Amino acid sequence: MVCRHMGKTGTGTAGDSLKGVARALAGACRPYAAREVVVAEGTDTANLAKIEHVVVLMLENRSFDHMLGYLSLEGGRGDVDGLRAEFANTYDGHRYPVHHLGTTAIADDPDHSADAVDLQLGGGAMDGFVASFAKTLADRGVPGHDASAIMGYYTAADIPVYDHLAREFAICDRWFSSVPGATWPNRLYAICGRAAGSRDDLPPHVPPTYRQPSFVRHLDAHGVSWRWYSFEAGTLRMADAHYRLGHHHRFAFFSSENLNWKERLELRIDAGSRSFLEDAAHGTLPALSWIDPNFSNFNPIGFQPNDDHAPADIKDGQEFALAVYHALASGPQWEKTLLIIFYDEHGGFFDHVPPPVAPDDDPQTFSRYGVRVPALIVSPWVEPGSVSHTLFDHTSIIKTILLRFCPDALSQSGRPHRRFARLNRGGRAQPVGTRAAQAHNLGELLTRSTPRPAPDRYALIQGAAAHAAARPKGAAIKQDALPRQPPTDLQRRIAAANKELRRLGHPADLPLQNECSRRSARHRHAQVPDIHALDIHALAGDRREAPYPKSRSGDYRSDSDPRLACPASGQLVSILLPLALTTYHPAPNAVLPWPLAVPVPVSAVK
Repeated sequence: MVCRHMGKTGTGTAGDSLKGVARALAGACRPYAAREVVVAEGTDTANLAKIEHVVVLMLENRSFDHMLGYLSLEGGRGDVDGLRAEFANTYDGHRYPVHHLGTTAIADDPDHSADAVDLQLGGGAMDGFVASFAKTLADRGVPGHDASAIMGYYTAADIPVYDHLAREFAICDRWFSSVPGATWPNRLYAICGRAAGSRDDLPPHVPPTYRQPSFVRHLDAHGVSWRWYSFEAGTLRMADAHYRLGHHHRFAFFSSENLNWKERLELRIDAGSRSFLEDAAHGTLPALSWIDPNFSNFNPIGFQPNDDHAPADIKDGQEFALAVYHALASGPQWEKTLLIIFYDEHGGFFDHVPPPVAPDDDPQTFSRYGVRVPALIVSPWVEPGSVSHTLFDHTSIIKTILLRFCPDALSQSGRPHRRFARLNRGGRAQPVGTRAAQAHNLGELLTRSTPRPAPDRYALIQGAAAHAAARPKGAAIKQDALPRQPPTDLQRRIAAANKELRRLGHPADLPLQNECSRRSARHRHAQVPDIHALDIHALAGDRREAPYPKSRSGDYRSDSDPRLACPASGQLVSILLPLALTTYHPAPNAVLPWPLAVPVPVSAVK
C-alpha cells in the first residue's frame, strides 16, 4: 500500500523556507479518519475504467479555507485540514482573526497578481493577506480601508450545495492552484499543462489570446469525444490558437433557454442547438465536458455572473454548481460520470497551508504551487464523506483525463495514434510536460465496487427556487434592481478576447454558429444593430454602445433580438435549473409556472 497523504501543517513561521515546508508536508503519512483514501499502486487505472464521462467545472478566485475551511472549525470534520480558531493575520498593530462573513457578496476584488500573492504568502508564514488587501483598498481609494473581509469564511448555510457535496462525495484538502499568481496562468496550466512564461495575466490592453498547445489535442489525436460548454466564447479558444476559430461542433452553450425579459419569462428550447443541460438530460454527453461559468455581468438581461469571482454573489455560484450536479445526477449517464468542481486560484483570500515546491519544465518561474483552492469530486463511485490529502493541482485533471482515455499521450513523445495523425496535422499534440506527467490522478477516489444512486437533492432545489423567486426579473437595465458593479479585470480581458475573436472572423453568435442562429436570422424582421457591442466594445475600452433592437410594436422583444432568440454571449436564465426542478413535480407534463417549466423530459430522482 502507498500512502499519498500530505501531513497537516500549522501557519508556519516567517523563517520557514518553501522547500522546508514542502519536505515537511510531503514527508508525513499520518493516520486519518476511516473515509480517508489509501490506495495500492496500480489501482488508479482500474478505478478510472469505471468512468466514461468526465465533467469539469472551473470557477474563480476562492481559497480552500475561505469556502471549505468551516468544515473543521464548525462542521465537526476533524479529518479535514481547514480552519482553526487561532488563525489570524496581524497588520498595522491590529490582529485580524478568521471570522464568519456576514455577506455572500464581497464588493472589492482582492489583488491576486504575482507580487500580491508573494506578499500574502509571507515566505511560507501565510501572514500577508490582510496587508495585501489593505494595500489594494488604499490604492483604490476605498473609504475605511477595512481589510478584515479577506480573513472571512463561509459556512454550510452560505454554501449549501458544497456542504451537501462534501457530505455525500469527496473533497481534496491538498489541491493547490498551479501558479502563485493570476487567473490566466492558472487556467493555462489546467488546459495546457503550462503557462506562457509569466505568473501574471497579459497587460489589460492586450487580449488574453495565447498559443499554448492544449491537452484536448491529444483527445482529437486519439478520436476521443469532447465538448466545451460556456456562456460566451470558450476559454479554450483563448488558450490554444489551434481552436481559436472553427471547430464549432466542439463548442456549445451551457443552456439554450431564452428569456422574454420585457414582458414575461418564457422557456423555448430549440431542438437544433446543443447545450450542456440538454446533452446531460438526453444522455449524449461526450467523454469530456468542460464547463466555463458566466464571467460577465454586462448583458442585456442583467443577471449577475456565476463564476464566484468577487464581487459576484456566491449564491449564484451555488445555483450554477447545483444546476450542473443535478443535470448529471438526473441523467442516464450518472453511473459512468465523474464531476470535478474546482477553482483557478485563491483570489487573494486567506488560506493557512503554505504551497509546496512543484516539479516543472520552467523551475525558474514556476517552482512552486499556488495557494490551496476548493476541489470537490462527485461520482457514484466515490464513498460519501471522503477526503483526500493527496497533493493535486490543476494538471491532475489533465493526468486523469489522459490516463483514462489515451494513456499513451502521457509518454514523453506524446505522439497521436497513426490513424488520427493526418486529421490532427494542423494542431499536432505536444508532450504534456513535467508537471502533468508527474501529477497525481483522481482514480484513487473512485473506490466503490458498485455505483450508488444519486443522493436526494430536494432541499437544495427548493432553496435555489426560493433564491430565484427573490431575484428581480424582467426589468430593463436602467431600472434593474441588481447592483451593477464596475467590470473586474477578468471581465475586461474576457471582453477583449471576445472582441479579438470577432475581429478574426469568429461568428457573432458565440460560442458557435448553429441551426438556431441561422433560423433566427431568416426570421428577423430587419437588420438590427450589433447587440454584442454593449459588452464587448465597452468593456474592452471602446465606449461605443449599440441600442437595443425593438420589435415592430416598439417593445424590446426576444423575437427581434438574435441574442435573446437563441443562446448567445452573456445570456443567463433566471435560475439554471429548468431541467432539474421538473423531476420533483408530480405531473411532469403539466404546464408549470416559472421556474418549474420543463423543456425536455428527464428521469426521476430516487
